[in-house]
Amino acid sequence: RMFFVVPWQGKAVSGTTHFTYRGPSGGIETDPEEIAAFVDEFNTACPAMGLTLDDILYCYQGLTPGDGKAAEDGAKLHESKIVDHAATDGIGGMFSIVSIKWTTARLTAEQTVDRLLRQWNEHRSCRTRQTPLPDYPDMPHDICGLSGAQLRGFVAAHIEHTQAFRFSDIVLRRTNDLVLGKMRAEQFAVILQTLADHFDWPAERRREEAQQVLDRLSSSAFKRTLINGLETVRL
Repeated sequence: RMFFVVPWQGKAVSGTTHFTYRGPSGGIETDPEEIAAFVDEFNTACPAMGLTLDDILYCYQGLTPGDGKAAEDGAKLHESKIVDHAATDGIGGMFSIVSIKWTTARLTAEQTVDRLLRQWNEHRSCRTRQTPLPDYPDMPHDICGLSGAQLRGFVAAHIEHTQAFRFSDIVLRRTNDLVLGKMRAEQFAVILQTLADHFDWPAERRREEAQQVLDRLSSSAFKRTLINGLETVRL
């Protein structure tokens, strides 16, 4: 059993665990029992750290393709697959990608486009290797010192310039303050209210957006603080 521990912005990132998942692909929720099991395993490997559930601020999880041929539970694919449907289904010019890693996604895309261009007898190659990813200055942002007005401007700018459409887009992807446990309850509330006002979300949609984010957090005390802050929002 291997663990990694990486220092990050005054905290530590540790992982990782794989479980076989056979439920629906949407609405995956953090399982407190799985987190507790991970903490127990980690403390067996590194008892000096004395990790507790209260130390866990945030749990990142997602789905990755599994290896149906493997005997062990939680077995995942170890390399991406490119399926040429001309060979498998007689549909020319159509490819499917089963990708396993964000870090290799552009390589897999390049290989796929190159195969497609060869099929079209195009004498050129994919340009992704020379094309930088679009970026936004200074992201992720530290928003601890922003006032309410500045925070509303921050949200509006990301709606306009970086296609932020969900509450999670802002609090989990445009800043690390929530994941680090630094976001204040009133900031959490202002961001949700700003998005709700801009997109005209009804009360039910506001509650869903907030709950989807809260479900990703692991610290009960921190979640309670944020929930109390939402009392200032018209939920």
